This record gives sequence, structure tokens and C-alpha cells, in this order.
Amino acid sequence: MSFADLYHYCQGLEPKIDRNDIRAHAVDFAGNGPVRTMKTTMDPALCRGFYLSARNSHHRFVQQHGTNVIVLPREGLNYCWERFIFVKELMHLFDNPDQAADTGNKFEQMLTEILPGASEPSPATLSEFDAFWMALSVFCPEALRLEFAAARTAEQLDDYAIALRLRMPQQYVQRYFEPRYRPIIDRLIAAP
Repeated sequence: MSFADLYHYCQGLEPKIDRNDIRAHAVDFAGNGPVRTMKTTMDPALCRGFYLSARNSHHRFVQQHGTNVIVLPREGLNYCWERFIFVKELMHLFDNPDQAADTGNKFEQMLTEILPGASEPSPATLSEFDAFWMALSVFCPEALRLEFAAARTAEQLDDYAIALRLRMPQQYVQRYFEPRYRPIIDRLIAAP
């Protein structure tokens, strides 16, 4: 199974889509074990969350939980931000081992590749970008996205109202209406 299965499942749901429903189906469709969530002290201005694969068995959080782990800040994220970050990190369940930033060196490399003007991105960096778009797509079924687009063009709805309906950060709503949105999602759905 693949991300496409999760995407198609979410097309039949109504917002606000429950993140635990997304989690349950992502775990089933990815087929690589359960996911635990933990909160710890971290500065959300520097890091809003991260994913640890169960394959990363030397990490103390994975050792503690014995499974995949999503780590979120204990404080500093509102409900919509925490929800989005959780689902974005959850999309890493669909990563293959080449896409893992599972060592300090790979993680540092990924951070430098995200900056403007960076060289060719590594598989780990591409995975970060893909996880973002995957999360967007499971929060908003395509038929509703098209309704939002029409209402937004007619100035009957603004990004804040859409964010409230989807329960996600307002700053990401505009991404649904960029010309690149549909081609990116189509590529992700077609991926094996």
C-alpha cells in the first residue's frame, strides 16, 4: 500500500478531518508499525516537531517507546499548528530508508539543503518537502478544495475562513491554490 491509498481514503471525509483517523489509516497503508507521540521541551521557533523511525533504534526516544515516534514541543504551538505538524511528520511513515535523516550528519545536510541557493537536494530533503504537500492534501479533499478556490476567487471566502474550516495554519492555505499544487499531488499519488 502507499500514500495514494491514504489520499483516496481522505477524499471521502469531511473537514475537520480527525488526525487520529489519519494516523490509523496512515499506519495501515504504510505498513511499518505504530506511531507514538511524545512532547518534550523544544523551541518551536527553531523546530516545530520531528519524526523518528523505529529503524533509528539507537535514538533514546525510539528505545523508550519501541516504535516510530513523532516528537512535538510541549509548549508554543496552538491547536491548528500542532495538528498540522503532527500530520506532516506522520507522512514520513511513507518514506523509504534512503529518505531518512537518521544520523546527525544527514540531518545537518538536510538543514543546509533547505536554505535558498542550496545544491541538489538529498532524498531526505525531498522527503521533507513531500511530507508537507502530503499533509496538505489529506486535510482537504479535492472537491472541497475546488469549492474553496471558486469561493475565494469570488471573494466569498478568505484564507482565514478556510483555515478555520480545515483547522490548520492560515499561512499554508494559499498553497492549495498555487498552480503547482495539483501537479505535486498527482506526482505523490503516482509514486510507488
